[in-house]
Amino acid sequence: FLSVMGLAGKMKLTTRRLGGDVYLVVGAGSNVLAKVSTEGVLMVDTGYGSALPSVRRAIEELGGGPIRAVVITHPHEDHMGSAAELGGEAELYAHAGTAAAMLEPYIFMDGLSIPRKPDSALPDVPIESDVSIEFGGESIRILPTVAHSSGDISVYFTESHVAHLGDAFLPSN
Repeated sequence: FLSVMGLAGKMKLTTRRLGGDVYLVVGAGSNVLAKVSTEGVLMVDTGYGSALPSVRRAIEELGGGPIRAVVITHPHEDHMGSAAELGGEAELYAHAGTAAAMLEPYIFMDGLSIPRKPDSALPDVPIESDVSIEFGGESIRILPTVAHSSGDISVYFTESHVAHLGDAFLPSN
């Protein structure tokens, strides 16, 4: 697993416009949304930490500038793997349950434990109730949707008509 994940930063990811200026970035084991605007980029989820160089390249190819905000949908590594690195440059939003989970070691799979996240990964804005933010000329709703973990949130881009539910909506949930 670690060998394969080490290659993630070199992968060419695919992108698809979902609506407005919101894009899906697919590959390296996770899905990331990117709202690309003149204000910069708002990401929903980060993907695995090792995939961040590939995610950045994909966003740059979309015309994206600096990453200004990141919304983390829940506390699993494929959704928050780059939170520590991005926390130094962007405002982080996450459910209070995700913030609590970041303070504990995470058993990813048998034989692979991920240590507690550094303080730079902790959310600047803990989400405990419905919140609306403005970014890139659009109102974005962030809603607690605890279903898959103790820290799920859903994100809705109101003008682009795009919803991202993290893993709160999976056939098995």
